Amino acid sequence: MIAPVGARLAGRSPRRRGLPDLANIARHSCAPTVIIAAALLAGCASTPREVVRRVEVPVAVPCPAPAAPPRPHLPLADLPQDATAADIARATAASLEALTGYAVALETLLAPSE
Repeated sequence: MIAPVGARLAGRSPRRRGLPDLANIARHSCAPTVIIAAALLAGCASTPREVVRRVEVPVAVPCPAPAAPPRPHLPLADLPQDATAADIARATAASLEALTGYAVALETLLAPSE
């Protein structure tokens, strides 16, 4: 028995034999493309941003040269020609003290720092 035309097409999509259903092909072949495109876009969105940070790093800078101490005034240079032996001895002792302090200041200046 031959079924009526409407009954034959009730359970199936209307298509001719030998030709594929274009709507079905478009639905199934588009899905992987959409999934791949979504994955690629999500990958680009999740990459970390470059953050510029300022990092202060100590840099070696030469220290300025310290000033040399001034030369001391020597009392021995101010003695008059007619000074007594006691005056000369006192002036020599005072000049020795001044020169010793000057030498200590120079050695401190020239000593290597640790």
